[in-house]
Amino acid sequence: MSLRRWLLGLVALGVVGLVVLAVGAGLFLRKKNEVEGFRLRAEPIAMTAQPVADVRRTFAAEASAVAGLGREPYDLVAAHLLEGFLAYRGDERAKAYYPGAPSRHGREVDAVEGFTRVFPFAAAWLGESNDLVETAEGPASVAQALLDGLVAGTDPGHPEYWGEPEGFDQRIVEASDIALGLWIARDRLWPMLDEAQRERVLDWLRAAARQQVFQGVWQLYPVLVERVVDALDGSTAQTTMRARTAYERFEMQYRGGGWYADVPKGFDYYNAWGMHYALFWIDQVDPGWDRERIRSRLAEFAGFYKHLFSPHGVPLMGHSLCYRLAAPAPLVAASLVVPSAVSPGEAMRALDATWSYYVARGAIDQGRVTQGVCADDPALLDGYAGAASCLWSLRSLVLAYYADRHQPMFEREREPLPVERGDFSVHAEAPGWRAEASQADGHVRLLIDANQGNTPAPVRRYGWRESLKEWLVRAPRRPDNAEALYHRPMYSTAEPLSACEVVH
Repeated sequence: MSLRRWLLGLVALGVVGLVVLAVGAGLFLRKKNEVEGFRLRAEPIAMTAQPVADVRRTFAAEASAVAGLGREPYDLVAAHLLEGFLAYRGDERAKAYYPGAPSRHGREVDAVEGFTRVFPFAAAWLGESNDLVETAEGPASVAQALLDGLVAGTDPGHPEYWGEPEGFDQRIVEASDIALGLWIARDRLWPMLDEAQRERVLDWLRAAARQQVFQGVWQLYPVLVERVVDALDGSTAQTTMRARTAYERFEMQYRGGGWYADVPKGFDYYNAWGMHYALFWIDQVDPGWDRERIRSRLAEFAGFYKHLFSPHGVPLMGHSLCYRLAAPAPLVAASLVVPSAVSPGEAMRALDATWSYYVARGAIDQGRVTQGVCADDPALLDGYAGAASCLWSLRSLVLAYYADRHQPMFEREREPLPVERGDFSVHAEAPGWRAEASQADGHVRLLIDANQGNTPAPVRRYGWRESLKEWLVRAPRRPDNAEALYHRPMYSTAEPLSACEVVH
């Protein structure tokens, strides 16, 4: 054998060895990291009773209407989303398999979110005359769908049992939505349960309220769950004590001016759609819990926060950006309980502007909330966010429908946003945020004190490398955009983090 042939054989053997090594490493990583059900994806379903094109047209036509949308567009988008919930729920009772990018929690947990995150919204939408939603198969009862899922999901003997909540478990988060939805629709749903079913529901909620949780907003989830359980006469001295302890630990994150630090992230929009949202509901469920502090801090927060809204959306930053439709939630809450800080007309104008801008640009599609700032964008989707996670965008509508029970909201005369009244520059000391705006262009800019002097980091896009990694390990491998999301000196509605073009 010649030296040349021997060397070629050695090289070929080396290449084969590298391929075998790469395949072996890939299989090892896949076995180690594979997320349950990662390869299984639900197919999108076109909504026929309430087509998405009709929803978009309704909101796009009123994008700059200071006079107000009225109720009809919201009822239309609600019907579209509830039709989607019923479609993706399919033959399941306690889960809904939405299309979209999966989370690191696995397909079944994502499907639990498909039920739990719609639950408060559907409960708030339900009224004396509201129940039936038109679908491709004809009218369907929303109340019955909620009841069926609640019964199945909390029954350890049922195939769709949600599972026993454990420490630091995603089911603790989802339990807070189940508790909230049950409380909102308690007069409708609770009487429909028999004694055994009620006890199973309470057992599951109590189990969630007993668990250890992460710092920050997570500390409010067991508090809300326990307060609802107590309102249903199912709490114990132990769970009440644990809830009080969790609440006081959360209070240690208070930094003044209505702002809480969200460990470990710092300050972002979770103060709006996470913390003040949960605190509002704790106060509604139990007025004696901590009313004065909750309401006074909501008023302080909302006084600054309302300056971030414009006809062009909100200067978004931070994580969980696909919750963007929930941004007006604390303003709607404040308009109900501290109207001196935000009037109902101001809150509804913020709601109109936010929903009009984002819905017209792809935030709603095929019966679901998309996974991006406007349309789907995996570059800005967190690893914990699955196909149904972004349904938390509906939190602003949960509050609007709930508030409308107490005072007219949807038909309320709108009042201009701060940017529609004039130029301004306002500062919030606790987070070090400055909001500036020019009435001439209608855009709002958010300047972060601690980031001044930083070079604006670009958003790293989701591309073939991330796609290849996901194929190899069968788990989410999205770009790390922490620098772009938290460390830019300025965020502006004139330059959104993701492309936002009107979808026809």
